[in-house]
Amino acid sequence: EAERLVWKETSDKSFAVSCINPTMVFGPCFAKHHTKASPYIFRQALYGNPIPNMMFPIVDVRDVARAHVEALLHPEARGKRFIIDADGSNAMTVNDLLQK
Repeated sequence: EAERLVWKETSDKSFAVSCINPTMVFGPCFAKHHTKASPYIFRQALYGNPIPNMMFPIVDVRDVARAHVEALLHPEARGKRFIIDADGSNAMTVNDLLQK
């Protein structure tokens, strides 16, 4: 729904936009309140607590930032959407590694 709103609100503007759509984002946190979001899942696993038995793709926050910069630098990205995903890693794979 957010992406539809972006396209609607910018359709008559003098600038172009690109939509960056990441999967579940993980990576370094810059502020304490960020630790309440996606890192929570891995913190639970580190403490030995169960995490949801779900498969969901993950991507590093630095890759998402890089995608934003690339979209700004390349005019051919205007008006397009980009799904940002990693190499096939997912949260359950990381959880399995943490449990070992």
